[in-house]
Amino acid sequence: MSRRGTAEEKLGCEELIMNPLISAASVIAAGLAVGLASIGPRVGQGTAAGQAVEGIARQPEAEGNSKG
Repeated sequence: MSRRGTAEEKLGCEELIMNPLISAASVIAAGLAVGLASIGPRVGQGTAAGQAVEGIARQPEAEGNSKG
């Protein structure tokens, strides 16, 4: 029968000190990922709105059709 130690006994001192740093880095990375992931839809929506405005400017009588 093998003896199992606690997590503190299995981990070295450096690993216990690094855990808060890893946690902080994970939170920062998650925030950056969400921020960067929101750029694509915003660009797409802006392009679609720009094309709609351009179409209305070229053909004002079609305004009701392009509003969707």
